[in-house]
Amino acid sequence: MPQPKGMDMADLDPMTITAIMFASMLGLMAIGAPLAWALMISGMGSAYMMFGTGGLDLLLASAYGAMDNFLLVSLPLFIFMGLVLERSGITDDLFEMIHKLMGGLPGGLGVGTVLICAMIAAMAGVSGAATVSLGIIALPAMLKRGYDKRLVTGTIMAGGALGFLIPPSVLMIIYAFLSRDSVGKLFAAGLMPGLMLAGIYIAYVLIRCRLDPSLGPPAPVGERYSGLEKLKSLRHLIAPALLVGAVLGGIIG
Repeated sequence: MPQPKGMDMADLDPMTITAIMFASMLGLMAIGAPLAWALMISGMGSAYMMFGTGGLDLLLASAYGAMDNFLLVSLPLFIFMGLVLERSGITDDLFEMIHKLMGGLPGGLGVGTVLICAMIAAMAGVSGAATVSLGIIALPAMLKRGYDKRLVTGTIMAGGALGFLIPPSVLMIIYAFLSRDSVGKLFAAGLMPGLMLAGIYIAYVLIRCRLDPSLGPPAPVGERYSGLEKLKSLRHLIAPALLVGAVLGGIIG
């Protein structure tokens, strides 16, 4: 059977076609369509208008060829591991450890929040896991102790974004798949900037709270812990260290 011909969009220049696709996607999102459906409808609709049913066949073949890639198997597994970590209570243990170790410093809990975000990024590679967990645990705890609301929310959001840089990063896996670059090289390239960014966040919190202690007041003397209790709290690092070693060691190996 002869295939229906596409519309005159095939004669348009690429910039016009891109503008039409982008406008249709924004229109669908404006009326409440989920992002996945907005992208799919605008893409499939444009392919049909340009090439008819042949455009849909080409789109399906391209999608199948893109998804038939072993590299993408890691994405649902990393996301699943992030959800498991979010519900496992490991964030509670890490925050308790940070409270014992650094609660006496001005801005100590903010520094600890950045450190926990960096550790979760190295364990799961999903920034949402750190943001959600610390938003539930660290946010009320720091606000209760008189921390500035803008400092608290900014620290959690900035620390959660470290998951994009510190390997293993889900975003780097997707980029490597699209650009056909080496995932290992991307991980190696993102490690140092991620750690440097975490260090800059920590320095910022410490300096701001040193200059203005009301932004992140230290814990009262009665809530501070002895050296032995601080040492015992380090046991909470064992499980994260093993997990980081297993994940990064497996990737490197």
